[in-house]
Amino acid sequence: MSVMADASRNFIKDGNKNRLRERDVYKITTVFNQRLELPHYSRFILKSEIEENSYNLNIPRYIDSGTTEDLQSIDGHLNGGIPIDDVESLSRYWETFPNLRRQLFATFRNGFDSLLVEKEAVRDTIFGDAEFSAYADIVEASFEYWKTQVDENLRTINEETKPKFLITKIATTMLQAFESINLVDKYDAYEVLLSYWNETMSDDVYLLVQDGYSVIRETETFYKETENKKTGVKKKKEIGWEGKLVPKTLLVEMFFAEEQKVIDELETIIAATQTEIDDLIDNAEEDTIIHDMLSNNEGNIEKTGLRKKLKDKLKDKEVDADDKAILQNLQNLVVRVDEGTKALKDLRTALDKKVSEQYSKLTDDECVELLINRKWYRSIVNGIYTLYAAVNHCITDRVTELANRYEKTLPILEKEVAELEAKVKSHLERMGFAW
Repeated sequence: MSVMADASRNFIKDGNKNRLRERDVYKITTVFNQRLELPHYSRFILKSEIEENSYNLNIPRYIDSGTTEDLQSIDGHLNGGIPIDDVESLSRYWETFPNLRRQLFATFRNGFDSLLVEKEAVRDTIFGDAEFSAYADIVEASFEYWKTQVDENLRTINEETKPKFLITKIATTMLQAFESINLVDKYDAYEVLLSYWNETMSDDVYLLVQDGYSVIRETETFYKETENKKTGVKKKKEIGWEGKLVPKTLLVEMFFAEEQKVIDELETIIAATQTEIDDLIDNAEEDTIIHDMLSNNEGNIEKTGLRKKLKDKLKDKEVDADDKAILQNLQNLVVRVDEGTKALKDLRTALDKKVSEQYSKLTDDECVELLINRKWYRSIVNGIYTLYAAVNHCITDRVTELANRYEKTLPILEKEVAELEAKVKSHLERMGFAW
C-alpha cells in the first residue's frame, strides 16, 4: 500500500515558474512521512488498484480534486434569480456564519434566490455581521494561545539556542494552535510564520544567539562612498542610521509619540499649503497677474524662481493694489511653506538625536518589549489577520460574481442591445450612410 498525493494546486507563480511555499513543502513531507489521508489531497492506494488502471499513475484517476465545474443556469439567465445550488456552494461559510446568508440572500422564486444588498455593500455587510466579528475573536484567541506556548522560548534565546530547532518548534505549535479553526487553513498560518522567519526573524535570532539581547541597544550607520573624478580620492559620506535589530520607528512609537505627532501635523500643514500654491498657479487664467508673472513664451507655467519673481513684482510700482494683494497672498503661502519646511527639518533632526540616544538607555524589559511584542508578534499577527480578511474576500468575490452573472435576464439584455442598435443606426443615417 502506498500514499499518493495531489499537490498540483499547492504553489505560487514566481515569474514563469511555479514555486513551492514553505507550507507546501511541509504539507507534502508530513503526508508522506506520517502516511496521512487528507480529503481531496492524499489517500492510500493498493497495488491492485494500480493494476486495474494498467499501471497508469495519472493522479486524477486516484484522487478526487474536489473541484466542480462552475455551471451556469439557463433558467436563471432567462427568468432571473441566483440558483440556490450556487448559493449552497458557499455552505462551508454559511455553517460558520448562518445568519450571514439570511442577510445577503432571500428567496426570489422556486430554486432561486436574490441578493438583498447592493453588490458594493456585500463586503461591508460581511464585516458588520456579528458572527463574522466573533470569528475574528476566535482567530485572535488561537494566535494568543500560540504566543503563550512559544513566549518563553523567544525570551530566553542564548548561545545554546539552535535556530533551526527553534523555528521547527514554534512552527509546529502554530499548526496545533490553528488545527481546529474553520476556514483559516492551519498551513496558511504556518506559511505566515515561516515567511516572516525567512525574511526577518531568522536573522534576528542568529544575532541574539551570537550577541545576546544587548544587541537590541546597538545601532548601525550607513555610508555612501564617493570618488573625486579629478584626484581619484574616495570619501565616505554618512547617509543615515538604523537600529541593528529594532527599527527606530518602534522607539519613536514607544517613547516619542508626542514629538512624532507634532511632526505629522506640521507635514499636513505644509502639504495643504503647497497644494494651495499649486492650485493658484495651475488655475491662473491668462489675464491674471499670476499667469503673466509665471508664463514663458510658449504659454507654459514656470514655477522655478517663484520666490524671486514674487519679490520683484511686489516692488514693481506699476502693479496695482488688487494684483499686489493677490501676489502678497501667494507670497505669504510660499513663506509659510519655507518656514514650515525649515522647522520640520529641525524637528526631525532633534527627534532623530533623541531616538539615537534612547537606544543605549533601553532597559532589559524594554528591549524584549520592542523586539518580541512590537516587532515579531505584531508582524506575525498582521499576517494572521490577512487570513481572516481573506475569508471576507472569498465570500464577497463569489457573491459579487453570482450577482453580476444573473443581474440582467436575457430579455433585458436583448432590449438593451436593440436600443443601442437603434441609436447607432440613427446616428449613421444622420451622417448620410444607408444600407
